[in-house]
Amino acid sequence: MDNTQWMPEVWLNVGMDYDRRKGVAVRKPMTRLAPARRFLVNRGKYHRGEHWGYEVRAPGASSSGSRTYAAWSSAGVSRADGRRFRSQVPPAQMWVPVQGGPAFLLGPNFYAVRSYNPR
Repeated sequence: MDNTQWMPEVWLNVGMDYDRRKGVAVRKPMTRLAPARRFLVNRGKYHRGEHWGYEVRAPGASSSGSRTYAAWSSAGVSRADGRRFRSQVPPAQMWVPVQGGPAFLLGPNFYAVRSYNPR
């Protein structure tokens, strides 16, 4: 149904009356999207203000395991745009979709959003 592509029974379980007008009305944009936000925070463990990840330059860095951004930085990994990582603490995993192509550090919010629709 609608923007969220949820089945009707899911709306019965997670739908919410965002503007408090007595009922879940899927006609209003915020009432349609607020349950998706709640779903990402509760089920996906999405953290507001935390980045999903970064495109990175990783000369010679091993792509295995999960490390903090600070540990990746110490291993020689830097953001592709030359800026510093905004946060040093959350763990991130490196992903190189195609050998020789761009590399990414994926943080917890990437996986939170992916839990919504893993395909």
